[in-house]
Amino acid sequence: MELYQNCSARLEQAEASAQNMFSRITSKWAVQVLIALKEGNLRFSQLKKNLHTVTDRMLIKTLHELEADGFIYRKVSEVDCKKILYSLSPEGHELAALLQPLTAWLRGYALSALNAIDKKLSIPAKVE
Repeated sequence: MELYQNCSARLEQAEASAQNMFSRITSKWAVQVLIALKEGNLRFSQLKKNLHTVTDRMLIKTLHELEADGFIYRKVSEVDCKKILYSLSPEGHELAALLQPLTAWLRGYALSALNAIDKKLSIPAKVE
């Protein structure tokens, strides 16, 4: 009975952990960071340029969370301690590969939805 309770408790912990991780990796900035890093190693300033409107604070928070979850690596240069490179871990590569088609589909869907709205809102020309 005790073994069953331990197993059940472990499963509940795993489920809660998975839900928390899912919330973090599907955040607006985490998805964009993962996709940007799929192209290669980037410094903080390069990531910030790629993400345009992200604040420093939010980017730092996102990078820390992705690193803590094991999706990215943070490497401090041995030559210049101010030079920090971020890269995807093997799990990060796997996740980015899953997210890339999803984000491509969403962009296409959003464009279709906007076109449909434009078409619906267009006012026909007056016929005289």
